[in-house]
Formats: sequence, C-alpha cells, structure tokens
Amino acid sequence: MLRGTREVHQTRLNNIWQKMCEYLGLSEYEAKVYIALIESGHANARTLSIISGVPRTKVYSVLKKLIDINLVIEIPEELRKFAPTPPETALKSYLKSYQSLVENLVSVVTSLEETFRKTKDEEKLQRGEIWIIKGRQEILKKIREMLSRTKFN
Repeated sequence: MLRGTREVHQTRLNNIWQKMCEYLGLSEYEAKVYIALIESGHANARTLSIISGVPRTKVYSVLKKLIDINLVIEIPEELRKFAPTPPETALKSYLKSYQSLVENLVSVVTSLEETFRKTKDEEKLQRGEIWIIKGRQEILKKIREMLSRTKFN
C-alpha cells in the first residue's frame, strides 16, 4: 500500500472504530480487535494484538466479550484462531434496534407536529379584536368603517 493511501486507510479505520464504540457501545479495544479480524479474515491472539494495537494481555478478554455478543467466533484448531462474524449478520440486531428507535422518534415528532398545528389553528380561531366604543358618535363611526370594508356580491 502506498504511504498516502495507508494514511487514508488508517484514518478511515480510526473513524470506524470510534463509530463502533459510539453506536454499538463497544470499548476501544473491542472495536479495534473486531476491525483487525475483519481486515485479516482470521487470526490468533498474538497476531490480533499486533494488528489492532491492543495489548496481548487484554486480547483474550476482549475476544471473549466479542464472542459473547456474537461478533467473533473461535475456529477450533491447535493454535486458537478467531474469525469475525460477517458484519451484516453480526450487526443486524443493532440495525433493527436503531430502525425501531428511529420509527418511534418519527412517530413522536409526527404527533407533536399534529398537536402543534392544531393548537395554531385553534389559536387563529380564538384570536379576535376587541373594540371599546363609547358614545353614539363612535358607534356610528365604527359601523361606517365596517360597512366600507364590506364587499357585496
């Protein structure tokens, strides 16, 4: 990989693991190990430590957590190897949860918007003018003013 391309790739991966932490509730180490597995296809703990930058003493506990939440599977061999669960499969429950959350939020916004519009419409109906007219002259003046604004068909 070219130097500039490698830097762009690394920046992209940093964005991805940060978003995985934010959206999925993963720790930094969990996100980095999962991404390292996605990149390598499968690996042992030592290799994952090197690729991900996660200390080797932490890799097994991180892998156990990732296995528990179905992001990683262990490949039965002499040397323990691990593979990522395909992202679409692994993250399907997260997507459904977020879709449900978005649908609920849209429903709340729609209800609030309907109530807002209804309140505004009622406000328009309730709004009116109040006149204080004292004496015959003022009454006649107001009647003339109202009649002058009246349009006859």
